[in-house]
Amino acid sequence: MLPDEAIDRAADTLAKFRNNNALNDILDQYAVLIEDYKRLKSDYEEEREGRERLRRKGLESCEVMVRMYANLTGLSKTLCKSGLSGAEKRSFSSFAAGFNHSYGLADFIDAGELKENADFKLKAILRLYAENAQCKHIYFAACHDVGYVSDLIPFRGNRERFTLIRTPSLLFHKEFDRLGMNVEELPGVFRHVPLTYAYSTPQSKTSVTNISTSSKGNAVCSLYMRGNCRYGSGCRFSHGDSKTSSQNSTPSPPTVGTSTKNFASDWRHGSTHAANSNIECLPRKEDITDGFVAINADEDRLDAYLPALDPEAVCRLKALSKVRHFCNNAQLYNSCENTNCEYEHAPIDPELLPALEHLSRSVPCNRRGECRRANCVYGHVCQGADCRNRVGGKSYCRFLKRVCNADYTAGNLVPASDSPIVSPSLHSEDFDGRNAENGGTNLWGGLSKQLQTYNGRPERWVYI
Repeated sequence: MLPDEAIDRAADTLAKFRNNNALNDILDQYAVLIEDYKRLKSDYEEEREGRERLRRKGLESCEVMVRMYANLTGLSKTLCKSGLSGAEKRSFSSFAAGFNHSYGLADFIDAGELKENADFKLKAILRLYAENAQCKHIYFAACHDVGYVSDLIPFRGNRERFTLIRTPSLLFHKEFDRLGMNVEELPGVFRHVPLTYAYSTPQSKTSVTNISTSSKGNAVCSLYMRGNCRYGSGCRFSHGDSKTSSQNSTPSPPTVGTSTKNFASDWRHGSTHAANSNIECLPRKEDITDGFVAINADEDRLDAYLPALDPEAVCRLKALSKVRHFCNNAQLYNSCENTNCEYEHAPIDPELLPALEHLSRSVPCNRRGECRRANCVYGHVCQGADCRNRVGGKSYCRFLKRVCNADYTAGNLVPASDSPIVSPSLHSEDFDGRNAENGGTNLWGGLSKQLQTYNGRPERWVYI
């Protein structure tokens, strides 16, 4: 029998082992090493299988030529709508140039802007190499277009010379299966999901009416429906069942952002980082303490985020402003310092105040980001996601481009100043967009083309 001292020493040793985390760390590292080895083995076997396929086809000693034909302008436009490239006419040309430089026999060819140019070039090169004895094998990756079936029919059943590429993100037409050729997939080469547009087409008048009706109730949070609402239960919009809500209202599409984080993988799986706009980073009104103004890291002033705008309220405000010219300061803050103000101070319907604030904030403050006035009615940030200064935007914007693309994340709250404010008006005639101190928003002049109808959220204007 062991003496008590030996038993106590053994118990102490066991306790030390249990309290020592080094063993757990070693086990964790060993588990990670095993997983890495499994992935390495899987990749090696996949590469070996690919080499075996080439060996069976007798293509080991062959040079590989890659030809891609596209309407570069049209492709750039499509990718811009999906948030994967810039808004320039040929923004995708840098990728095409890089693709051409990556391998001597790789060519990305711009076929021109005419509709059938790419088809014409592709069919011609297919006929050339299909009848060329020096070409050992052809991999054809345009099986999303059934129009190429007729060009492949003369080679039906020729498995030794043709292989059709199946792409996960596009439909592989069943007519190609009937050709009796090899069909393969190239993992990691093509996208896994189809492109999704960041901007939708304008809605009809009927759709706008439905949006207006639903916005009066509990509007659905479009960010929650995309799965990336950052405000959780504190969000002022409904987080109800998106399937039920989508039957009555159309959610706003995601806006295009400027983030390039994880861009290398976004092009295959569908970009989610590009969907976030700096507008969504603006602080909410309830987060800004009275007597303070929010500023970003550059100490530029930030306005509070403006929520959903009722298109009916815009129409009503437009109709009323034709008869009466409203004082922005008196209506929004109930404090006009101009004793000779000639504009309407009588309170308007509270339902019209959000529309009035939207329109007032569309005029840049002449103090810009340095403004610290507590009740300034002008805009210090751009809250129009479709403004022409943003990627993919087309709407007119009075703000400078750097303001539209600035950092809208609140970094601090600073005390506001209480300097007197001269009241502006919705119908000042001397406003030119530069001197907002003596003018108003000139609502139905420069903005009438943009604000006639609104799509339920401050992310997208609807044109009619």
